[in-house]
Amino acid sequence: MRLRGAAQATADVTLKAIPDQRYVLSVWVRVYVPGLPAEQLRSLMETAHTVCPYSNAVRGNVEVVLLPSEEPLS
Repeated sequence: MRLRGAAQATADVTLKAIPDQRYVLSVWVRVYVPGLPAEQLRSLMETAHTVCPYSNAVRGNVEVVLLPSEEPLS
């Protein structure tokens, strides 16, 4: 499979209130890769999240939501 165009990624970091009146970080990662089906992109994102040094450093302390996109990010 040949991919055309540039991949795009964004990360939105927010504070999220939890029931015990504390706040925790939450990160939503959006990725778009032209020509790559959503199922394959999700698998690639999950694999990357498993081996990423940043992900390993925050695992269990920061909620990370992986959002593959079939449309270019604006």
